[in-house]
Amino acid sequence: MKQNMIHILHAINKIILPAFHKKDLNKLSKMDKLMIGYKLWIAKSMAREEKPLAGR
Repeated sequence: MKQNMIHILHAINKIILPAFHKKDLNKLSKMDKLMIGYKLWIAKSMAREEKPLAGR
């Protein structure tokens, strides 16, 4: 259940939230930094929930 919710949030984030890969992190507003933190939290949660493939 939790894994499905995290995957749904990740998909929504990719569509709705802007990408920050070309911006200078020192010049971002507090709201932009908050969005980056949220995106990182979702990505970290997704990586933690992933199950390793059998045979690897």
